[in-house]
Amino acid sequence: MMTSSRSLKQLLRSCFSLVWIGGTAPWAHAADQSQLPDYVVKALERNASELSPLTITWERRRSARLPEDELLSTIKRTPEIDSGLMAPECVQYRWQHGMYYFHWSWLARPVEPRTGRPLIHEALVGYESESVFKDGVYYKGDPMRDSGIQHGDASLGVMPITNAIRDAPTSPLIRIDYFAHAGLKMPEKPGEHSAPRTDSLVLYSIRQGGRVTMLGPETVDASDCEVIQIESEDRKAKFYLDPALNFATRRRVEWSRSGVLAFTSGGSDFVDVSDTGVWLPKHIEVLWHTWETIPDAFLEEPLICETFDVTELDHTPIALEVFDLKNKPPYNTPGARIADATLPGAPEEPGGNISYRVPADPDQLDDAIRAAVARADRPGEPLPQMQVRIWPPPWVLCTEVGILLACIIALRIAIRKRKKGFPPDSVRL
Repeated sequence: MMTSSRSLKQLLRSCFSLVWIGGTAPWAHAADQSQLPDYVVKALERNASELSPLTITWERRRSARLPEDELLSTIKRTPEIDSGLMAPECVQYRWQHGMYYFHWSWLARPVEPRTGRPLIHEALVGYESESVFKDGVYYKGDPMRDSGIQHGDASLGVMPITNAIRDAPTSPLIRIDYFAHAGLKMPEKPGEHSAPRTDSLVLYSIRQGGRVTMLGPETVDASDCEVIQIESEDRKAKFYLDPALNFATRRRVEWSRSGVLAFTSGGSDFVDVSDTGVWLPKHIEVLWHTWETIPDAFLEEPLICETFDVTELDHTPIALEVFDLKNKPPYNTPGARIADATLPGAPEEPGGNISYRVPADPDQLDDAIRAAVARADRPGEPLPQMQVRIWPPPWVLCTEVGILLACIIALRIAIRKRKKGFPPDSVRL
Protein backbone atom coordinates (compact mmCIF):
# COMPACT_ATOMS: atom_id res chain seq x y z
CA MET A 1 0.00 0.00 0.00
CA MET A 2 2.83 2.40 0.81
CA THR A 3 4.50 1.68 -2.54
CA SER A 4 1.22 2.32 -4.38
CA SER A 5 0.69 5.61 -2.55
CA ARG A 6 4.23 6.69 -3.32
CA SER A 7 3.81 5.82 -6.99
CA LEU A 8 0.61 7.88 -7.18
CA LYS A 9 2.35 10.80 -5.54
CA GLN A 10 5.24 10.60 -8.02
CA LEU A 11 2.75 10.50 -10.87
CA LEU A 12 1.00 13.63 -9.62
CA ARG A 13 4.31 15.43 -9.27
CA SER A 14 5.27 14.38 -12.79
CA CYS A 15 2.01 15.78 -14.12
CA PHE A 16 2.67 19.06 -12.32
CA SER A 17 6.20 19.17 -13.67
CA LEU A 18 4.86 18.82 -17.21
CA VAL A 19 2.43 21.69 -16.57
CA TRP A 20 5.34 23.73 -15.22
CA ILE A 21 7.30 23.17 -18.42
CA GLY A 22 4.30 24.34 -20.45
CA GLY A 23 3.81 27.42 -18.31
CA THR A 24 4.25 29.80 -21.22
CA ALA A 25 1.47 28.21 -23.26
CA PRO A 26 -1.56 30.37 -24.19
CA TRP A 27 -3.77 28.74 -21.53
CA ALA A 28 -1.60 30.34 -18.84
CA HIS A 29 -3.26 33.71 -19.52
CA ALA A 30 -6.91 32.67 -19.58
CA ALA A 31 -8.98 33.51 -16.49
CA ASP A 32 -10.66 30.13 -16.00
CA GLN A 33 -10.11 26.83 -14.23
CA SER A 34 -8.68 25.19 -17.32
CA GLN A 35 -5.36 26.72 -16.30
CA LEU A 36 -5.08 23.93 -13.71
CA PRO A 37 -4.87 20.16 -14.07
CA ASP A 38 -8.32 18.61 -13.87
CA TYR A 39 -7.49 16.41 -10.87
CA VAL A 40 -6.44 19.51 -8.88
CA VAL A 41 -9.64 21.38 -9.74
CA LYS A 42 -11.76 18.39 -8.72
CA ALA A 43 -9.90 18.03 -5.40
CA LEU A 44 -10.29 21.74 -4.59
CA GLU A 45 -13.98 21.73 -5.49
CA ARG A 46 -14.59 18.66 -3.39
CA ASN A 47 -12.76 20.05 -0.38
CA ALA A 48 -15.00 23.13 -0.42
CA SER A 49 -18.27 21.30 -1.06
CA GLU A 50 -17.68 18.74 1.71
CA LEU A 51 -17.36 21.38 4.46
CA SER A 52 -21.09 21.41 5.26
CA PRO A 53 -21.98 20.95 8.06
CA LEU A 54 -19.09 22.53 9.97
CA THR A 55 -18.65 23.87 13.48
CA ILE A 56 -15.29 25.50 14.15
CA THR A 57 -13.99 27.66 16.99
CA TRP A 58 -10.66 29.44 16.96
CA GLU A 59 -8.69 31.85 19.08
CA ARG A 60 -6.80 34.60 17.30
CA ARG A 61 -3.80 36.21 18.97
CA ARG A 62 -1.34 38.88 17.81
CA SER A 63 2.16 39.70 18.92
CA ALA A 64 4.12 42.77 17.88
CA ARG A 65 7.58 42.45 16.40
CA LEU A 66 8.23 46.09 17.39
CA PRO A 67 7.74 48.01 20.65
CA GLU A 68 4.06 48.97 20.94
CA ASP A 69 4.59 52.72 20.54
CA GLU A 70 6.75 52.17 17.47
CA LEU A 71 4.28 49.69 16.00
CA LEU A 72 1.29 52.01 16.39
CA SER A 73 3.26 54.86 14.87
CA THR A 74 4.28 52.66 11.93
CA ILE A 75 0.74 51.57 11.18
CA LYS A 76 -0.49 55.16 11.74
CA ARG A 77 -2.64 54.43 14.75
CA THR A 78 -2.78 55.72 18.33
CA PRO A 79 -3.32 53.93 21.66
CA GLU A 80 -6.71 55.66 21.93
CA ILE A 81 -7.90 53.94 18.76
CA ASP A 82 -6.06 50.63 18.87
CA SER A 83 -5.88 49.96 22.59
CA GLY A 84 -7.08 46.40 21.99
CA LEU A 85 -5.09 45.70 18.82
CA MET A 86 -3.01 42.97 20.45
CA ALA A 87 -5.85 41.63 22.59
CA PRO A 88 -7.03 38.08 21.80
CA GLU A 89 -10.38 37.28 20.24
CA CYS A 90 -12.44 34.13 19.85
CA VAL A 91 -14.71 33.19 16.94
CA GLN A 92 -17.20 30.37 16.63
CA TYR A 93 -18.49 29.77 13.10
CA ARG A 94 -21.17 27.23 12.19
CA TRP A 95 -21.99 26.57 8.53
CA GLN A 96 -24.70 24.34 7.11
CA HIS A 97 -26.40 24.32 3.70
CA GLY A 98 -25.94 28.02 2.97
CA MET A 99 -26.75 29.19 6.52
CA TYR A 100 -24.25 30.37 9.12
CA TYR A 101 -24.02 31.34 12.77
CA PHE A 102 -21.14 33.63 13.78
CA HIS A 103 -20.19 34.45 17.38
CA TRP A 104 -17.39 36.90 18.07
CA SER A 105 -15.94 37.73 21.48
CA TRP A 106 -13.11 40.20 21.90
CA LEU A 107 -11.36 42.41 24.44
CA ALA A 108 -11.27 46.20 24.45
CA ARG A 109 -10.74 49.03 26.90
CA PRO A 110 -13.73 50.56 28.70
CA VAL A 111 -14.55 54.12 27.66
CA GLU A 112 -14.85 57.48 29.38
CA PRO A 113 -18.64 58.09 29.56
CA ARG A 114 -18.51 61.78 28.61
CA THR A 115 -16.16 61.58 25.63
CA GLY A 116 -16.47 57.93 24.60
CA ARG A 117 -12.67 57.63 24.37
CA PRO A 118 -11.02 54.36 25.50
CA LEU A 119 -9.46 54.42 28.94
CA ILE A 120 -6.11 53.03 27.85
CA HIS A 121 -4.83 52.42 31.38
CA GLU A 122 -7.88 50.39 32.46
CA ALA A 123 -8.12 46.62 32.27
CA LEU A 124 -9.51 45.07 29.10
CA VAL A 125 -13.21 44.14 29.11
CA GLY A 126 -14.76 41.29 27.15
CA TYR A 127 -17.51 42.02 24.63
CA GLU A 128 -19.65 39.82 22.38
CA SER A 129 -21.68 39.97 19.20
CA GLU A 130 -23.36 37.30 17.10
CA SER A 131 -24.80 37.05 13.61
CA VAL A 132 -26.92 34.64 11.62
CA PHE A 133 -27.69 34.40 7.93
CA LYS A 134 -30.50 32.20 6.67
CA ASP A 135 -33.22 32.31 4.00
CA GLY A 136 -32.04 35.64 2.60
CA VAL A 137 -32.17 37.47 5.96
CA TYR A 138 -29.24 38.71 8.05
CA TYR A 139 -29.50 38.98 11.85
CA LYS A 140 -26.99 40.90 14.00
CA GLY A 141 -27.25 40.73 17.77
CA ASP A 142 -25.65 42.40 20.77
CA PRO A 143 -26.37 40.22 23.82
CA MET A 144 -25.24 43.07 26.11
CA ARG A 145 -22.83 40.88 28.05
CA ASP A 146 -19.57 42.39 29.27
CA SER A 147 -17.04 39.80 30.45
CA GLY A 148 -19.92 37.33 30.68
CA ILE A 149 -22.11 39.61 32.85
CA GLN A 150 -25.50 40.78 31.52
CA HIS A 151 -25.71 44.60 31.38
CA GLY A 152 -29.08 45.75 30.12
CA ASP A 153 -31.39 44.61 27.38
CA ALA A 154 -30.14 42.74 24.33
CA SER A 155 -30.50 44.24 20.83
CA LEU A 156 -31.18 42.43 17.56
CA GLY A 157 -31.20 43.86 14.04
CA VAL A 158 -33.01 42.02 11.25
CA MET A 159 -32.71 42.94 7.58
CA PRO A 160 -33.12 41.37 4.15
CA ILE A 161 -29.72 40.70 2.61
CA THR A 162 -30.90 42.67 -0.43
CA ASN A 163 -30.72 45.83 1.72
CA ALA A 164 -27.04 45.21 2.44
CA ILE A 165 -26.34 44.38 -1.20
CA ARG A 166 -27.98 47.64 -2.22
CA ASP A 167 -26.38 49.88 0.43
CA ALA A 168 -22.89 48.44 0.97
CA PRO A 169 -22.19 45.47 -1.31
CA THR A 170 -18.43 45.31 -0.64
CA SER A 171 -18.42 45.83 3.16
CA PRO A 172 -17.98 42.48 4.96
CA LEU A 173 -20.80 41.51 7.31
CA ILE A 174 -18.44 39.25 9.28
CA ARG A 175 -14.68 38.62 9.46
CA ILE A 176 -13.53 34.98 9.23
CA ASP A 177 -9.89 35.37 8.19
CA TYR A 178 -8.98 31.84 9.27
CA PHE A 179 -10.58 30.38 6.15
CA ALA A 180 -8.65 32.55 3.69
CA HIS A 181 -5.36 31.46 5.24
CA ALA A 182 -6.60 27.87 5.00
CA GLY A 183 -7.19 28.37 1.28
CA LEU A 184 -10.99 28.64 1.43
CA LYS A 185 -13.49 31.34 0.49
CA MET A 186 -16.63 31.70 2.62
CA PRO A 187 -19.43 34.30 2.28
CA GLU A 188 -18.45 37.56 3.99
CA LYS A 189 -19.57 40.44 1.75
CA PRO A 190 -23.31 41.00 1.14
CA GLY A 191 -23.05 40.19 -2.56
CA GLU A 192 -21.66 36.76 -1.68
CA HIS A 193 -24.86 35.97 0.25
CA SER A 194 -27.22 35.97 -2.73
CA ALA A 195 -26.09 32.42 -3.53
CA PRO A 196 -24.02 31.46 -0.46
CA ARG A 197 -21.47 28.71 -0.97
CA THR A 198 -18.07 27.53 0.15
CA ASP A 199 -15.30 27.81 -2.42
CA SER A 200 -11.62 27.19 -2.96
CA LEU A 201 -9.69 30.45 -2.70
CA VAL A 202 -7.50 29.30 -5.60
CA LEU A 203 -10.47 28.75 -7.91
CA TYR A 204 -12.24 31.88 -6.66
CA SER A 205 -9.15 33.99 -7.40
CA ILE A 206 -9.02 32.64 -10.95
CA ARG A 207 -12.71 33.34 -11.53
CA GLN A 208 -12.14 36.90 -10.33
CA GLY A 209 -9.69 37.42 -13.18
CA GLY A 210 -6.44 36.05 -11.75
CA ARG A 211 -3.91 34.47 -14.12
CA VAL A 212 -1.99 31.33 -13.28
CA THR A 213 1.62 32.26 -13.99
CA MET A 214 3.43 29.34 -12.39
CA LEU A 215 2.85 25.68 -11.58
CA GLY A 216 5.47 23.42 -10.10
CA PRO A 217 6.66 21.22 -7.22
CA GLU A 218 8.33 22.52 -4.06
CA THR A 219 9.07 21.15 -0.59
CA VAL A 220 7.52 22.99 2.39
CA ASP A 221 8.14 21.89 5.98
CA ALA A 222 9.39 18.51 4.76
CA SER A 223 6.18 18.04 2.71
CA ASP A 224 6.23 17.74 -1.06
CA CYS A 225 3.80 20.40 -2.27
CA GLU A 226 2.55 21.65 -5.60
CA VAL A 227 2.77 25.42 -6.04
CA ILE A 228 0.20 27.55 -7.87
CA GLN A 229 1.04 31.22 -8.45
CA ILE A 230 -1.82 33.55 -9.34
CA GLU A 231 -1.42 37.17 -10.40
CA SER A 232 -4.06 39.87 -10.60
CA GLU A 233 -3.92 43.60 -11.25
CA ASP A 234 -2.90 44.48 -7.69
CA ARG A 235 -1.30 41.39 -6.16
CA LYS A 236 0.54 38.13 -6.63
CA ALA A 237 -0.10 35.05 -4.51
CA LYS A 238 1.41 31.60 -4.17
CA PHE A 239 -0.57 28.66 -2.82
CA TYR A 240 1.36 25.60 -1.63
CA LEU A 241 -0.98 22.61 -1.95
CA ASP A 242 -0.17 19.29 -0.32
CA PRO A 243 -1.26 16.23 -2.38
CA ALA A 244 -0.97 14.07 0.75
CA LEU A 245 -3.74 16.24 2.28
CA ASN A 246 -5.93 16.14 -0.84
CA PHE A 247 -4.40 19.46 -1.96
CA ALA A 248 -5.15 21.38 1.23
CA THR A 249 -3.31 24.72 1.48
CA ARG A 250 -0.20 24.26 3.61
CA ARG A 251 1.24 27.71 2.93
CA ARG A 252 0.10 30.97 1.30
CA VAL A 253 2.37 33.88 0.40
CA GLU A 254 1.23 37.20 -1.03
CA TRP A 255 3.11 40.11 -2.58
CA SER A 256 2.14 43.48 -3.97
CA ARG A 257 1.94 43.71 -7.77
CA SER A 258 5.48 45.13 -7.76
CA GLY A 259 6.74 42.04 -5.93
CA VAL A 260 7.08 43.37 -2.35
CA LEU A 261 6.22 40.78 0.34
CA ALA A 262 2.93 41.51 2.14
CA PHE A 263 2.47 38.41 4.32
CA THR A 264 3.27 34.74 4.72
CA SER A 265 0.84 32.29 6.30
CA GLY A 266 1.36 28.65 7.12
CA GLY A 267 -0.83 25.91 8.53
CA SER A 268 0.09 22.91 10.68
CA ASP A 269 -1.46 20.11 12.73
CA PHE A 270 -3.92 19.21 9.95
CA VAL A 271 -6.95 17.07 10.76
CA ASP A 272 -9.40 15.26 8.50
CA VAL A 273 -12.61 17.13 9.27
CA SER A 274 -15.11 14.65 7.93
CA ASP A 275 -13.05 11.45 7.67
CA THR A 276 -13.49 11.76 3.90
CA GLY A 277 -10.27 13.59 3.04
CA VAL A 278 -11.11 17.24 3.80
CA TRP A 279 -8.17 18.58 5.80
CA LEU A 280 -8.04 21.78 7.87
CA PRO A 281 -5.14 23.13 9.98
CA LYS A 282 -5.57 23.45 13.74
CA HIS A 283 -2.83 26.08 13.84
CA ILE A 284 -2.08 28.94 11.43
CA GLU A 285 0.67 31.52 11.75
CA VAL A 286 0.68 34.72 9.70
CA LEU A 287 3.64 37.10 9.47
CA TRP A 288 2.50 40.55 8.33
CA HIS A 289 4.90 42.92 6.55
CA THR A 290 2.13 45.48 6.02
CA TRP A 291 -1.17 46.30 7.69
CA GLU A 292 -4.72 47.24 6.73
CA THR A 293 -4.15 50.88 7.63
CA ILE A 294 -0.98 51.20 5.51
CA PRO A 295 -1.85 49.13 2.39
CA ASP A 296 0.86 50.79 0.28
CA ALA A 297 3.67 50.41 2.83
CA PHE A 298 5.73 47.22 3.19
CA LEU A 299 8.52 46.51 5.67
CA GLU A 300 11.42 44.15 5.17
CA GLU A 301 10.90 42.61 8.62
CA PRO A 302 7.49 41.43 9.92
CA LEU A 303 5.38 43.92 11.88
CA ILE A 304 2.92 41.57 13.51
CA CYS A 305 2.67 37.84 14.05
CA GLU A 306 -0.93 36.62 14.02
CA THR A 307 -1.92 33.11 15.07
CA PHE A 308 -5.15 31.13 14.82
CA ASP A 309 -5.57 28.11 17.11
CA VAL A 310 -8.58 25.87 16.57
CA THR A 311 -10.18 24.63 19.79
CA GLU A 312 -13.29 23.00 18.28
CA LEU A 313 -13.80 21.25 14.96
CA ASP A 314 -16.95 19.23 14.30
CA HIS A 315 -18.68 17.88 11.18
CA THR A 316 -21.96 16.66 12.72
CA PRO A 317 -25.32 18.15 11.63
CA ILE A 318 -26.28 21.42 13.34
CA ALA A 319 -29.70 21.87 14.97
CA LEU A 320 -31.82 24.44 13.12
CA GLU A 321 -32.47 26.24 16.43
CA VAL A 322 -28.88 27.52 16.28
CA PHE A 323 -29.83 29.69 13.29
CA ASP A 324 -32.91 31.20 15.00
CA LEU A 325 -31.66 34.19 17.01
CA LYS A 326 -35.09 35.82 17.37
CA ASN A 327 -36.49 32.90 19.33
CA LYS A 328 -33.70 32.24 21.78
CA PRO A 329 -32.27 34.12 24.76
CA PRO A 330 -31.46 36.90 25.24
CA TYR A 331 -33.38 38.20 22.19
CA ASN A 332 -36.73 36.65 23.18
CA THR A 333 -36.55 37.83 26.79
CA PRO A 334 -38.70 40.74 28.04
CA GLY A 335 -37.19 44.12 27.24
CA ALA A 336 -35.05 42.94 24.32
CA ARG A 337 -34.96 45.57 21.55
CA ILE A 338 -35.68 44.37 18.01
CA ALA A 339 -35.15 46.45 14.84
CA ASP A 340 -36.84 44.56 12.02
CA ALA A 341 -36.42 45.70 8.41
CA THR A 342 -38.54 42.81 7.13
CA LEU A 343 -41.83 44.09 8.64
CA PRO A 344 -44.47 45.74 6.45
CA GLY A 345 -43.81 49.45 6.08
CA ALA A 346 -40.20 49.23 7.29
CA PRO A 347 -38.65 50.56 4.04
CA GLU A 348 -40.60 53.81 4.46
CA GLU A 349 -39.29 54.43 7.98
CA PRO A 350 -36.31 56.83 8.47
CA GLY A 351 -34.00 54.02 9.56
CA GLY A 352 -35.43 51.45 7.19
CA ASN A 353 -36.75 49.29 10.02
CA ILE A 354 -39.48 49.14 12.68
CA SER A 355 -38.44 48.85 16.31
CA TYR A 356 -40.21 47.26 19.25
CA ARG A 357 -39.45 45.67 22.60
CA VAL A 358 -40.24 42.09 23.58
CA PRO A 359 -43.13 42.29 26.09
CA ALA A 360 -43.14 40.67 29.52
CA ASP A 361 -45.89 38.27 28.41
CA PRO A 362 -44.68 36.12 25.47
CA ASP A 363 -48.29 35.69 24.36
CA GLN A 364 -48.42 39.44 23.65
CA LEU A 365 -45.44 39.48 21.26
CA ASP A 366 -47.58 39.43 18.10
CA ASP A 367 -49.69 42.27 19.52
CA ALA A 368 -46.54 44.29 20.26
CA ILE A 369 -45.31 43.81 16.67
CA ARG A 370 -48.69 44.76 15.21
CA ALA A 371 -48.81 47.86 17.39
CA ALA A 372 -45.31 48.87 16.24
CA VAL A 373 -46.30 48.46 12.58
CA ALA A 374 -49.51 50.43 13.18
CA ARG A 375 -47.64 53.31 14.83
CA ALA A 376 -45.23 53.37 11.89
CA ASP A 377 -48.22 53.71 9.54
CA ARG A 378 -49.57 56.76 11.38
CA PRO A 379 -47.85 60.11 10.58
CA GLY A 380 -46.72 61.97 13.65
CA GLU A 381 -46.00 58.81 15.63
CA PRO A 382 -42.53 57.69 14.46
CA LEU A 383 -40.86 54.86 16.30
CA PRO A 384 -37.30 55.10 17.63
CA GLN A 385 -35.06 53.46 15.03
CA MET A 386 -32.14 51.13 15.47
CA GLN A 387 -29.66 51.06 12.61
CA VAL A 388 -27.94 47.79 11.74
CA ARG A 389 -24.32 48.60 11.14
CA ILE A 390 -22.56 46.62 8.40
CA TRP A 391 -19.01 45.55 9.24
CA PRO A 392 -16.30 47.84 7.84
CA PRO A 393 -14.00 46.88 4.96
CA PRO A 394 -10.75 45.15 5.98
CA TRP A 395 -8.55 48.14 5.14
CA VAL A 396 -10.37 50.39 7.66
CA LEU A 397 -11.00 47.72 10.28
CA CYS A 398 -8.57 48.97 12.93
CA THR A 399 -9.87 52.55 12.81
CA GLU A 400 -13.54 51.68 12.73
CA VAL A 401 -13.37 48.96 15.38
CA GLY A 402 -12.03 51.47 17.88
CA ILE A 403 -14.60 54.09 17.00
CA LEU A 404 -17.45 51.57 16.86
CA LEU A 405 -16.56 50.06 20.23
CA ALA A 406 -16.38 53.51 21.78
CA CYS A 407 -19.82 54.38 20.41
CA ILE A 408 -21.37 51.07 21.49
CA ILE A 409 -19.95 51.22 25.01
CA ALA A 410 -20.92 54.87 25.48
CA LEU A 411 -24.41 54.01 24.27
CA ARG A 412 -24.63 51.12 26.71
CA ILE A 413 -23.80 53.42 29.61
CA ALA A 414 -26.51 55.82 28.53
CA ILE A 415 -29.05 53.02 28.16
CA ARG A 416 -28.28 51.62 31.59
CA LYS A 417 -29.06 54.99 33.14
CA ARG A 418 -32.51 54.99 31.53
CA LYS A 419 -35.17 53.20 33.52
CA LYS A 420 -38.14 53.73 31.23
CA GLY A 421 -39.09 54.23 27.60
CA PHE A 422 -37.57 53.28 24.29
CA PRO A 423 -33.86 53.41 23.53
CA PRO A 424 -32.31 56.52 21.95
CA ASP A 425 -33.29 57.29 18.35
CA SER A 426 -30.07 56.08 16.72
CA VAL A 427 -29.02 52.79 18.24
CA ARG A 428 -26.33 51.12 16.15
CA LEU A 429 -25.87 47.41 16.62
